[in-house]
Amino acid sequence: MNRIRWIPGIAILMVLCACGHKAPRGQVQPPSIDPLSPSEGISHTFIFRSALQPGFEGEGFFLTLPGGQEVFVLSSPDDNPHDIANLKRSLQAVRKVGVPVVPPRTESEDVYLSTKYDLDAENRALGPTEIRALAEVVVKRGKRRAVDWVYYRHLHVPSVTLDFSIRGIERMDPITMTTGGSVYVLTIHFKDSEALSLVAATSLPEAQEKLVATKALLEEAARTSKRIRAENLQYHREFFTTGGTRSGWSTFVDSVSVE
Repeated sequence: MNRIRWIPGIAILMVLCACGHKAPRGQVQPPSIDPLSPSEGISHTFIFRSALQPGFEGEGFFLTLPGGQEVFVLSSPDDNPHDIANLKRSLQAVRKVGVPVVPPRTESEDVYLSTKYDLDAENRALGPTEIRALAEVVVKRGKRRAVDWVYYRHLHVPSVTLDFSIRGIERMDPITMTTGGSVYVLTIHFKDSEALSLVAATSLPEAQEKLVATKALLEEAARTSKRIRAENLQYHREFFTTGGTRSGWSTFVDSVSVE
């Protein structure tokens, strides 16, 4: 059983398809799909700067919408640096359950852009000073193209809710944390479906204790007909913890109930 709940609040940037031919000199090719999410139509994250408007710069990624339309989801240097990454994972969850994202209104702009991967910043959460410094590098590289853009908070993205059978649990990994140290992680493996990772921010009091209590509750409910209801799900091709690589669904432990 699954349930989709629509929530407002995110934005994107549209780009034209090159239809298989090379882009003119000084312009970039259409973005390749991120190798970690080949079926979702979601690119690497880019650093960009407007060729026309001083101060219009930040991070963003290209998203393929129904009908093949490509859009670029962007944020400013002053936004939370984790917002774009979280949005990508939420979009991957939406694509996983087959729900389309409604095309947003867009504006046009000529921008310089390069991937964070090409700038050796792929897995870093960047502050305003770092983004502006990298934007200078991007302009010097001279890769420019016309795009239709929209701010990420203006994109309407569904919230994904799924039910998982407790009886179907195969095992639960020891509680660990991401290699960046931002969240504790409890990963639940199922016999017939992808894993579910429950997370709790390390900055919050008793965060680890919440995961310990949830694990104990699930162990107590083993072999019953109860189910885990997980809301606000994200989807990961892979993410890294001190206990090894994880993949599949994830959500905060406070978004989970046992019913």
